[in-house]
Formats: sequence, structure tokens, C-alpha cells
Amino acid sequence: MDETPRPKDASRRAFLRTTGSIGAVAAVGSSITGFTDSAGSTGGERIRTGPRIGGLDWEAEIPEIRGYPTLGELHRSIEGVRREHPRRTKLRTVGRSRGGREILLLSVGEGRNNALVLGGPHPNEPTGFLTVLHLARLAAEHPELAEGLDVTWHIVPCMDPDAMRLGEGWYGGPHTIENYYGKFYRPAFRNQVEWNFPVEGGFNSPLPETRHLMAVIDELKPKLVYTLHSSDFTGFHFMMNRDVPELVSGVERAIARRGLPFHAAPTDGGATPLGPGAYLLLPRVEPVPGEQMTPGASSIQYAERHGALGILPETAMWHSPAFEDTRGSGHRLPELLGRAADGLERDGEMLADTVRRTSDRFPALSPHFAAVTEGRELIGRFTRAYRRSATDPAQDREATVAERFDLLWMGHTLTLRPAGMLLQLLDGIDLDGIGDDAPDVRRARKRLRQWFVRRCSHMRRDFPGRHLDPRDLTALQLDVAFTAARSL
Repeated sequence: MDETPRPKDASRRAFLRTTGSIGAVAAVGSSITGFTDSAGSTGGERIRTGPRIGGLDWEAEIPEIRGYPTLGELHRSIEGVRREHPRRTKLRTVGRSRGGREILLLSVGEGRNNALVLGGPHPNEPTGFLTVLHLARLAAEHPELAEGLDVTWHIVPCMDPDAMRLGEGWYGGPHTIENYYGKFYRPAFRNQVEWNFPVEGGFNSPLPETRHLMAVIDELKPKLVYTLHSSDFTGFHFMMNRDVPELVSGVERAIARRGLPFHAAPTDGGATPLGPGAYLLLPRVEPVPGEQMTPGASSIQYAERHGALGILPETAMWHSPAFEDTRGSGHRLPELLGRAADGLERDGEMLADTVRRTSDRFPALSPHFAAVTEGRELIGRFTRAYRRSATDPAQDREATVAERFDLLWMGHTLTLRPAGMLLQLLDGIDLDGIGDDAPDVRRARKRLRQWFVRRCSHMRRDFPGRHLDPRDLTALQLDVAFTAARSL
């Protein structure tokens, strides 16, 4: 099934032309206010030698990465891989989003085991878009990475193209805290494709995009589902739906090989630690009313009906050493929890007041406003949870430095996310067209923007650290993908 030989360097040049987002957008490693540059992102070639597969040093073939692709660039790049490798790839449209955008599926190789890789579960997690691009190219160019692992890679570049389109405004830079949060978008849970898969005996109202992906999963019956999440801050860990010793040890090696920090506590459903950087993903159950914001199951949990091994990475884009510091902070944990609750309550009241003064001017079905509303609900939930924990005798101890900074980070991100989306809504109001209400809206917008700028400044102060090299993050996600394929 090898395609007609062609000059390899010409193929690489063609790929890099189609991925103009990787080379032409403002550098991810360029000045990030409040963070120092990562070692490999400011110029000069840095090639690592990773684990070989069939004699292939695949990591050495990943070029320097200087940006995240937009939706258009992502789809053009995937189409470019198909054109360059017509005998090794198949590309089809498996459905359309609510906004009419294509959901693509690229299949590479002819191994016996189907491996499904899902990019873009959330638009603020763009590392996976780089991973799918490089997986597509590498597997198309090198049979060792497909047939050599006895897998066929089935790649959905973006699960939720509408959300990506709304959230891609900061991908091209400048990569500052202000720009990241100022152009931030992440749908409300009920509008997230990833968290709308049906729950057996419970939730069964998936979104149209989710139904398309259900059909793909049911058709392929994959042995592996790898849904490419990531995070903005903290450390690194991978969650999986069962304990596979080869995979658990591979995760540890993959993180350590690149000198990246392990995350000391799981998020998003991780429970039992399986090894450094590896956690067991809890099975999905029907939520208790008022206690769970995600309406349905995830892609991994849905694919379990076919016996799939599921993996969910959490790979951070920024990191501060404080998140790894287990020394005592000199502060009691209940004191810090109380402070965090007080701060969230103040910020929540400010956001609520802004919404009360302006919400009648927002589009009735605005996805941004739905996300802002849910963001305010999250602030309330965390405020109550912190107050409960502050009175728990089991928490009456000295907090570590990492715990202190985790509370600071949560306080910032829980408020900056909805604040940034609310500012986008306010900036979209035509003040000349609303008559007597214009002065009130203008004052509310100015007040929120002043708060937003101050809060971003406080975040830079609280988190001296570095932006991580996106090449390392891409290679890490690929390393775990290949390890998982070998374990099938």
C-alpha cells in the first residue's frame, strides 16, 4: 500500500506550506507577559531524540512549532496530507455542526486495530490541534507508525468546529494573559460536544455533533480512543479508563523524558493514581441533581461499550514552579480557603451586577452569554465548596505552597474566563443604536474592563513562570499515542 515515491523534503515543504498557522502566526514562545519564554520557542532549532519505532526517530521530524492553527488552517492542512498521500489516506465528512461546518475524518494506514483520535474537545485547549496535524503527517509518511503498530489511525481534527471558530481569536497571538482571557471562549456544558454523549439509563439528548461522533465510534468500534484535552496552567497527567501497566509506565517515561512537571492531583474525573502522571478515569453515572454540571458522558465513556481503551491527556501550556512546591506555605489551609471564598464572592457580585445592567442588550441565544451565566454558577459552587472545606476539621493543617498557588490560580481563572466573554459581548453592542441606555452600558463596560486589566496584572504577579514549548507538548501527546497503540 506504499504510495508512489516522492522526494521526502518536497513532501515536508508541502506540509509546512499547508500548515501556515505553525510557521506564520505570531510565535507561541514570543513575549508572554508575566512568563519567561520556554527554552526552545525563541529561535534556533532544538531537536530531541525520542523513542524509536521501527528504527524511526519520529520526534526528530517534528519541526519547530510557532503557533496554533485556526479552523480553516487546520482543515486545509489535513486536506493537504490527503493530497500528498492519496494511497495511504482517506478523508471524508462525517457530519456537519449546528453552524453548518464540516466535521472531518482522516484515516491513515491499514492496521488491524482502529485507533480514534479526537481533536478539539474544547476550543481553549489547542495543543491537540498540533498533535492531530503531526500525527496525520507522520503516520502518512511512515508506515512504521501505522501498520508497524498494527493500527489504522482515524483522526477527527476538530470535534466542535463552531466552538473552535469562536475561540480561535487568541491562537495567532500576542500570547499574553490579557489576550488569552480577553478572547477566551469555552461553551457552557450543555453546549459542549464532548460532554453530551448518552448515559445508560439516564441522559440521552446528545447534540447533533455528538451524534455524528457516536456514529463514527459505532462504525469503527475502536480499540483505542484518545481525546486530546489539555489545560492552561498546572502540571501534566493522563487519565485512562483502565489500568494498563505498559501504558502507565509509558506515561511516566514520556513526561519525564521531556523534563515536564507531573501534576500531583487529578482533575475532570480522575480518582485512583496508577503511577506518576497516570490516573484512573471514573465511570460515568447519572448525576445527582444540583451536583453535576456536565449533562452527559464523554467520548471515552461512550466508546467503552465497544471495549475501547480510553485516554484523556491534561497537558498544560503554562507552568509555574509553585505548582510543584510541596513545602509548607506558612498559612493554614482553612485561612486560605476562606480568603479564596471571599474573593470569589466579591468577583461574582461584580459580574452579576454587570450582567443585571446590560444583559437585555445581548442576543437571546448568544453562546457567549450562556457560558457567562454558567461561569457565574461555577463561581457560586466553588465559593460554597471552599467555605465547607474551611470548616472541615480534616483540612485544619498548614497548606503547601502548591495548594496556596492552586487556590490563587482557581480564583483568577474562574473569574477571568466569564469576565473575558462578558467583555466580548459588551464590545459587540452598538452603543449608537441603543439610545438612552448607552451611557449605562458604556459605564458598565469601562468598569469591567478596568477590573479585568487589574486582575490580569495580579495574575502575572502571582504566577512568575514560563510558557512551555508547544513542540514538547505535541511530542508528549504523540509519545503516549504510540505507547497506547503498542499496548493494544
